[in-house]
Amino acid sequence: MKKFQFSLGKLKGYKEQLLDREKNSLAFITAQRQKLEDEKEAAIIELRRSSAEFSDRARVGVSIMQMNVFKSYQHSLNMRVKDIDEAVTELSQRIEKQLERVVEATKDVKGLEKLEERQLETYRAEELKADENFIAEYVNNIAVRSGRY
Repeated sequence: MKKFQFSLGKLKGYKEQLLDREKNSLAFITAQRQKLEDEKEAAIIELRRSSAEFSDRARVGVSIMQMNVFKSYQHSLNMRVKDIDEAVTELSQRIEKQLERVVEATKDVKGLEKLEERQLETYRAEELKADENFIAEYVNNIAVRSGRY
């Protein structure tokens, strides 16, 4: 009997490639979000550091110009944190959508894997039946030749 060949092997290969692409895309978007969250954390730390530094300087006395520079810097850091939050929210939504795609692609691949398993079981059953028929025919031929029938 010929070697087992899954009838939808090419489709399964294609679906596996799609699944890999979707997973890679999910990993990329997740890495982008993590990078932004790290940037946000760095901006928050810088915000706290600059506030502490300004408080130390304010105890000694600061000019109006220094105060305005500090306020502008604080404002730009706060805006950066806000922008990052918005970007993280958008990426989180993209991650959710991408996760749905990964789940769907996984279902497709799993369905094809189950179909392949069923076809393999059928193939093995047919192979076993063919072997049994061959043995029965062989035994029959031996019996006929030896004159037992």
